[in-house]
Amino acid sequence: MESARNWYKKGEALLEELGNTHLPRGFAALWYLGQSGFALKTGETLCFFDPVLADLIGKDGATRRYYPAPFAPEDAAKTGVSYVFCTHDHLDHLQPDTLAPLAKAQPSLRIVVPAPSVDKVVSLGVKQEQVIGARAQQPVILPDGSRCVPIPAAHEQYETDENGDDRALSYLFVTADGLKLFHAGDTVVTQDLIERLQQEQGLDVAMLPINGADPKRRRNNIIGNMNSREAADLAWDIDADLVIPCHYDMTYGNGEAPSHFADYMDCYYSGRKYHMMQLGERYLLCR
Repeated sequence: MESARNWYKKGEALLEELGNTHLPRGFAALWYLGQSGFALKTGETLCFFDPVLADLIGKDGATRRYYPAPFAPEDAAKTGVSYVFCTHDHLDHLQPDTLAPLAKAQPSLRIVVPAPSVDKVVSLGVKQEQVIGARAQQPVILPDGSRCVPIPAAHEQYETDENGDDRALSYLFVTADGLKLFHAGDTVVTQDLIERLQQEQGLDVAMLPINGADPKRRRNNIIGNMNSREAADLAWDIDADLVIPCHYDMTYGNGEAPSHFADYMDCYYSGRKYHMMQLGERYLLCR
């Protein structure tokens, strides 16, 4: 993915849709916010995953983004977002210029980050009571009865801090109505990950990175992920009903053509469901 992309919906139109989407029992809505960024609404609870709502500036002072953010972080408060889940401390997943203004504009917001990243988020000026440190296999329970289970992520290896807490996480989110969504964050495929997800019966959605890992990226200090083929194979191994590829379209030098994923799915897993989401697109899910 080495060209500019346009938003299907952005600005006030997207903010209004996020805030005014009302869902009956058994339904959820998913929006794509670019890279690994998603919004999930279940009932009246709106959550963001890895949102990047500000510019990404490189060492040369130029933007690293292929496309601008859909709206400003402080404007996101208009949606009534309740939770932000960040998978790890990289700027395209945990972005200070997103979290600090959003937390200030939405005092009731809760920001969930891996436990080793709590101090960093608080240092941004975010109130301590707004930050939740996530630890593997310790569910975060939301007021509506939904729960989010952190799972260790290998980016590209499993890493823990001096307390044994994982620095990178994936999230298994189970809505109050029983919809199961897996947000991988950044990770390669490991046998531990496969076996953990195979324990889940009826995984509805898997959001998986496809940008891969290679020597060129490593020379540029870019830590990699699973690639298109590995993501498709993982989706099959864990029997995900729907797979949504991500992490291929935001930053210069770290893209991938999503057609590679589509071709592999069509060739090796014909009949399996996948969806290539447009920026700002809403996708409805139901039991």
